[in-house]
Amino acid sequence: MKLPKYELVIFLFCILAIVGFSLMYTHQDWLWLIPMWFMIRFNHLCLSLHHRLISHRSFTAGSEFKKNLIIFLSIFQVNHSPLKFAISHRHHHKHSDKELDIHGPVRGLWGTLFWEFGLEKKFKSLDMKIQRDLIRDKFLVAYDKHYYKILFVVSVLVYLISAKFFWYVFVPASILWKVEANLFVNWYCHRHGYVNYTLEADTAKNNNWAGWLTMGEGWHNNHHADPSNYNFGHRPHEIDTTSLLIKHYFGKTA
Repeated sequence: MKLPKYELVIFLFCILAIVGFSLMYTHQDWLWLIPMWFMIRFNHLCLSLHHRLISHRSFTAGSEFKKNLIIFLSIFQVNHSPLKFAISHRHHHKHSDKELDIHGPVRGLWGTLFWEFGLEKKFKSLDMKIQRDLIRDKFLVAYDKHYYKILFVVSVLVYLISAKFFWYVFVPASILWKVEANLFVNWYCHRHGYVNYTLEADTAKNNNWAGWLTMGEGWHNNHHADPSNYNFGHRPHEIDTTSLLIKHYFGKTA
């Protein structure tokens, strides 16, 4: 049975991550855990940027170059392309906590952790639509078409520049950020936390440590209450690192 590209790539990167941790243990290179931790935060930041820019159009990047850069940086997440993420995420908001929700807790813990698996089949079975604004973005579409080729080239370049960075940072961070995002935001923040807004048939909640660790994505109740708002932090302690970057570098436009 032939595995789809995404499943094959994730399986490969999981094996590579195990090798990386084994090398770290063998050589006692524990200090590399520090840049790995920051790389995980960087991946959360990159996801948070294209989540708000592409999925919700909540800000403009200020230039075509900056927009395309946000799309390109998603390569380090080793995930589905921002185009596929936007299609599925818009579907999630439309059906949040209902039977057709693609990555909410209605899918159960394991269904939430591994919601990206078999995504192309879910596009059909859940009748997910691709909106015109996504199709009109030529770079977004081309990036999706050539995503795995780009990933291969970037992976080779990272390895050639620094083998240790490849084994200790790039590879494990690409797996661990995914576990955090799905566990903390898509599952935990629909079950535990507090709300600023009462939402009908929507269990999204805010969670302090999830909000801080995921660069603002953990202020989930705020986001579900106002998806078009680029700033997810609505109270003083709700620090949204991504929105600060958008405000001071990209320039938010309503």
